[in-house]
Amino acid sequence: MNEQDFLDRALDMAIKDGFCQAECYLVTGRSLEVRVFKHEISHFENSRTLGLSFRGMKDHKMGYAYSEIADPDVLMFLFREATENARILSDQEKEYLFAGEAIGTADTFSDQLAAVSAPELISAARTIESGGLEADPRIKGMEYALAEYSEGERLLANTLGLKVRQKSNLLVTFAMARAQEKDSLKQGSSIWQGRDLNQLNARQQGQLAAQIAVSHLGAKPVPSGNYPVVIENRAAVDLIRTFVPIFYADNIQKGFSLLGDKLGKIIASPVVSILDDPFVLDSFYHPLFDSEGVVCRKTSLIEKGQMTGMLHNQKTAARSQTDSTGNGFKASFKSPVAISSTNTVIQPGQKSRDSLIKTMDSGLLITDLQGLHSGCNLTSGDFSLSVEGFWVEKGHIDRPVEQITMAGNIYQLLSNVIDVGNDLWFGLPGGSGQVGSPSLQVDRLAISGQ
Repeated sequence: MNEQDFLDRALDMAIKDGFCQAECYLVTGRSLEVRVFKHEISHFENSRTLGLSFRGMKDHKMGYAYSEIADPDVLMFLFREATENARILSDQEKEYLFAGEAIGTADTFSDQLAAVSAPELISAARTIESGGLEADPRIKGMEYALAEYSEGERLLANTLGLKVRQKSNLLVTFAMARAQEKDSLKQGSSIWQGRDLNQLNARQQGQLAAQIAVSHLGAKPVPSGNYPVVIENRAAVDLIRTFVPIFYADNIQKGFSLLGDKLGKIIASPVVSILDDPFVLDSFYHPLFDSEGVVCRKTSLIEKGQMTGMLHNQKTAARSQTDSTGNGFKASFKSPVAISSTNTVIQPGQKSRDSLIKTMDSGLLITDLQGLHSGCNLTSGDFSLSVEGFWVEKGHIDRPVEQITMAGNIYQLLSNVIDVGNDLWFGLPGGSGQVGSPSLQVDRLAISGQ
């Protein structure tokens, strides 16, 4: 019995068991991860995952259950669990299953990449390590030389006629180099992702991590003050990823975001436009549908500084008497439907990062942020983060800086962006989808240093 036939059978059995509506969500996955340390394999993991979640409505209440086994013998167990869960829920907000709509296509799976072998990943990881170690005599070790292949498939079906599925895969490599000069010790990292192993230059990736580490050697703090800054694309991605949930409709409706009354109002600089776009070409994350079966679509969040939208699932859309934006995702098959972005993208501008730097007489280039989980308040938008980067003098990078703190508010920061770069970069997919940002030039930020 194939996966779709199994889901059809499960739904038929659910109706016979007394559910008036039912849904099955099946996810399967495979990953192969290799890490190399001192030319030897330090970690090797070949794993497969499977998860089946069920939700069904009885007596106008929705019950949930899940299993790590997709077998007809477990279905009655799932039905009993879902029935009991529905009974104990009180004051439950009504939930809706989605009948489905036409979905498009996306090139998210490479058969050639799916055939990648363990020896190929090992070779890539070893080459990454060699590239980093050979790049500079100040490189004292490669903390990480990693290559990981992953693939997954999602199938969703319900008794209203919905039947959708999508398969995707991805190759990710990661390098982290450790540099030392006298008492100064620094790390540098680089990430590559793609669906074509031939496009990976593993040696160059190791060299890049080494160059980043070496460039920060000898860093010193700067005096406290309010400085012009350029936040490099990778640091900007980390900051924006942390605050993406301020655009989630459930947070807005519950008062956990300050955007409750801002729709249609100016909340950022006119050079700032932000989209949630599942099909942006520079990303490798292209979900066709969310975990409720709603087609993922492009949603404008900020257009030239004006707030133009928020992200909805079925439940929050019903509260606001609008339509879901296709952002109802489960963190895993065990989780209830929540809200997540697809690709949150700050639209790039025309200038390179170096061109942005040249417009500063003096200021800071911020390249690394630490303390994002503890140093950011989603409700207020405030942040206080330890940062590293470079001092800029007369439009040129002068020296590395460390032991400084960047403090401010995300809403104020977005309002103070005076230009955006053309160097759009995407981080890895995570709990808030995938985030892409160019470098951001900010008028002033408060810096605590010496």
